Amino acid sequence: RLPSETPLQGLELMQQLWSEHDVAQYLADRYKWLAKALYLLQLILAWAVVLSATLTGTPILADENGSGDAAAVSAAVSAAVDDAAVDSGLYTSILKEVTFCLSVAVAFLISLDGFLAAKGRWRQLRSAACDVHAMAWRYRCRVAPFEMEAGKLDSARPEDVLCRELVKWRTDLTKGADLTATALRRRRPKTSSVFKHYQLDGKPQA
Repeated sequence: RLPSETPLQGLELMQQLWSEHDVAQYLADRYKWLAKALYLLQLILAWAVVLSATLTGTPILADENGSGDAAAVSAAVSAAVDDAAVDSGLYTSILKEVTFCLSVAVAFLISLDGFLAAKGRWRQLRSAACDVHAMAWRYRCRVAPFEMEAGKLDSARPEDVLCRELVKWRTDLTKGADLTATALRRRRPKTSSVFKHYQLDGKPQA
């Protein structure tokens, strides 16, 4: 069922296949952390907007005549600001500006998230990496669709099928989540840490 050795064409295809897998997995990890970081920043800024808006409407800050609490707040900050800044109306206007700026920042992050499409690209790349990983092991074990022809252990059929499958995989990957704009096709040195399967350089550790 299995050939005594893998032909040169198969070895070269496996080298390309593992390189594609490592690059896809590397980019998937990058987009994963980017998506999570953008989501976390959106949450933090959204909480800050709610807090700022709540403080803006607090009667203590809106009371222009002052009260015991307002006087305590004013005394706490009087060392850092001059006498004019103690007026509660100034604090209210500052908080309104802060709320507006935070809202703009949230809107910017949402737009940036939509532009980068980090979440969609992460899932697409992760799925593609799993597909090509499974393809590699199906070829090595010569199971469907890479099975040998009966009585022809030297047949090049598995390599031809692997070549077509790899081309199809690349086409499907570049179509998903606008991946043509990423670093998917960037040339990397053979010694790059992106490659984990020693397909280009180095030897596995014993």
